[in-house]
Amino acid sequence: MSTYDEMRQNRPASSTNKPKKRVAFTDKEFIYMEISDEEMERMLKRPGAKRLDGEATKKATPKSMASKPAAPKSAVSKPPVKRPNPFLEQPEDYKKTEKPKVMEAKNHKRPVPSEKKKKPIFWICLGAWAFILIVLGIIFLSYTDKCLKQYEAAQPNHKMDVVLEDVKAGIADGSIVSEMELPAGGGEFEDAGIYGQLFLASAQGASAYTYQKDASSYNTEAPIYDIMADDKMVAKVTLHSYNEKTIFGILTIMDWEVASIEPVINVETKDYIITVPSVYTVAVNGVTLSDQYVVSNSPNPDYANVEEYVAMPTDITYEVKGLVNEPSITLTDAKGVTAPATITDGKVVASISGDSMPEDRKEMVFEIAKTWQNFMTNDLAGNSHGLGTVRQYLIKDSYYWNLATQYAGGVDITFMSAHNTDGYTEPVIDEYVEYSENCFSCHISYVKNMTLTRNGDKVTDEIDSTFYFVNYDDSDDGQDNPHWAMVDMIAKTK
Repeated sequence: MSTYDEMRQNRPASSTNKPKKRVAFTDKEFIYMEISDEEMERMLKRPGAKRLDGEATKKATPKSMASKPAAPKSAVSKPPVKRPNPFLEQPEDYKKTEKPKVMEAKNHKRPVPSEKKKKPIFWICLGAWAFILIVLGIIFLSYTDKCLKQYEAAQPNHKMDVVLEDVKAGIADGSIVSEMELPAGGGEFEDAGIYGQLFLASAQGASAYTYQKDASSYNTEAPIYDIMADDKMVAKVTLHSYNEKTIFGILTIMDWEVASIEPVINVETKDYIITVPSVYTVAVNGVTLSDQYVVSNSPNPDYANVEEYVAMPTDITYEVKGLVNEPSITLTDAKGVTAPATITDGKVVASISGDSMPEDRKEMVFEIAKTWQNFMTNDLAGNSHGLGTVRQYLIKDSYYWNLATQYAGGVDITFMSAHNTDGYTEPVIDEYVEYSENCFSCHISYVKNMTLTRNGDKVTDEIDSTFYFVNYDDSDDGQDNPHWAMVDMIAKTK
């Protein structure tokens, strides 16, 4: 509420004939009304108020100022300038000017001085900052959204979605086999694509293909994923990261490529051990084994007494690993005869195959075998229990030569019970093997029947052994006159 309005409300009713007192304020509000002296005194206490009539001037002049002498007047004094006062009687020339508008107090409405218009710079700046912040916010949100989308798109599972579709298509048409790292398998002995065939047989026909992170995969730059055909794992895919970069200051993104696709084939492979005489050749699924498959080459213990006089074949052991299917193994002897081998628990043990034995040799070996047996049963006539008779079938200073000499001179031969020979029954001569023109072996078995002279009891002595014979010259006459002699016999009956 303005000062004027306040005064109008608080002023007392008065006569219009009372002198009017004039009061002015520093805010240039003018009051021209009837007020009492008390009210005048109260109004003059307001800051910046003063009276405009002569009475006010007198009261406002301090005593100190009245006692001061007047300043000297100049020689030529200037007439005082009479200034118009809107509240006093106006001079004559004032009529020429525009009269101030004075309103009666009862009809006066205090003019409100016009306020200075506020300049719009604040609102312009505020709007500009708001606009800039909105634009920056939109840019930031757009960049954030773009970075988050890039980060999400750079996750390896998105690459695996594409890889899974390629794997499904490759399984369907079989082309995936060429992209896989397949095991070597049986190498040259089996079809090179056997593992590819096994993989396709395992993976094709599934109702659904999925992938999952491998439980053992912890490398974030090379993650491994398992490809599942229904509920069966059929392959492992390894990804490789490249083109790594950082976005948004904290997010790392990278591109992905397939490093490898490894099939998962649940098949049990087998290894095979093949032991044959060194004069044999071995073929596995039609492929002849070379020296690279030889794991040992050692003398045959059965030939220990024989190879002192002639060269005997050694035993060669081959090893073939990682065959998926049981192979076909064939053996070929020195004469070019080929025969299939029998596989038992992944092992093949072969000896030199038998030949057709000439009849004269059958008679010779049967005679030699009977002579040796008769010597052992003390049935030979002559000195030293017939030692001279048996020696003609032995090589001088050989193992059996020395054994016969020791037996003939010992006491064991004297403990042999007196008996009569009743004949030889069940003769068998087979498994004839000719190692060379100077060496062969055969299996001889028969039963010698005897009757004890003391009590007439019937007894038998059975021979069942493999005999080895060599054609060797053990004479000292300087002439080449070899003869067939027994150098070893290995019993078959334990």
